Amino acid sequence: MAIVPKPGQLGTALITVTVSDSKGASASRSFHLTILPENTSPTISPIAYQHTVMNVPADPIAFSIGDLESDPDALILTASSANPVLLPNDQISITGSGANRILHLTPAPNQTGVAVVTLEVSDGILTSNVVFAFTVVPSPSVLLFEPFSYADGSVVENSGHFWSSSSGVAGETQVTGNWLEVSSVNTEDISAPLIGAPYTNSATVLYAKFDVIVRSFPTTDYGNYFAHFKGVGNSNFRGRIFATTLNAGPNACRFAIGNSTTNFTQLETDLTTGVQYTVVTKYELNSGQSTLLARSCFRVSSIRDRYRYTKSRHNRRLCISAGDWCWHSQHKQSRSSEQALRQSCGSRSSRYAFSRRKWARSSLATLRRVRWL
Repeated sequence: MAIVPKPGQLGTALITVTVSDSKGASASRSFHLTILPENTSPTISPIAYQHTVMNVPADPIAFSIGDLESDPDALILTASSANPVLLPNDQISITGSGANRILHLTPAPNQTGVAVVTLEVSDGILTSNVVFAFTVVPSPSVLLFEPFSYADGSVVENSGHFWSSSSGVAGETQVTGNWLEVSSVNTEDISAPLIGAPYTNSATVLYAKFDVIVRSFPTTDYGNYFAHFKGVGNSNFRGRIFATTLNAGPNACRFAIGNSTTNFTQLETDLTTGVQYTVVTKYELNSGQSTLLARSCFRVSSIRDRYRYTKSRHNRRLCISAGDWCWHSQHKQSRSSEQALRQSCGSRSSRYAFSRRKWARSSLATLRRVRWL
């Protein structure tokens, strides 16, 4: 005998089985059959990316759990950090009861960076999880701190979706050896949010600092831009940084900045492949002006007194004002050079994020240690 319940139906039924012979004699036996629901995975609410300042615990993070077949108090919760140097697993705790829980994150002393946190709920058989990025910045003035200290692979996936894909083929933009690979053979554009955005105060000035190594040159004079401030949606790009061979010498390129793809201002410095350059940009919401500075790491010299774009005077490696970098030997430091590097734009945006755009055709670059200050 086979019993097949009606699809989608739950509950208990009384089943009676009767057998009879040709002479009219019969016997019956009854029993109850209970149809239980198929075990479903427990649920956990999504958690957005979190941030705090060095040596300060994160604000408590509320989330909820549930399960169709189990009481919430019977569910098993675990949390882990992909970067235990920054966020040790024993510094992650969960409080609360029932469906409503609180997650507590305490970074290790004097550490900065990004840790991908995985929070998992289980009913003993099936599990569900949420993954999010936890950023620890060196000071409250830092709006984004990104050392790209993820496992090799897709930066979107491996960052816990701290970086998001806005266009192109998802997963193309890769992290390799703590560097972000930016290449024209890929189509994916990615962006990351700034702490405290949107910025609507016209007096706001945004700074960015990151390292770049050019692996190959653009094949066209004007090249293409590969990083910029990004407004709401896929518009209002400001402070676009270009790599271009225009006016550059043989086997060289130059960095340039502009607020459009058709008009930019170059640095008067030829750059070569395989050299790590530090790039600093500045965007003023009030005037709509963008400024670009680039310097190599050939030598070490103090430049604090001549640095015109300092937001903090603390001599810390992660701040723009750090004195342990040097200008590229050919970069002009005069006030007239500063004015020459300014590029005006039209309308201004009220929300900004870091965004990586594709490199010029047949060229490759690597970015790391991105800091928005």
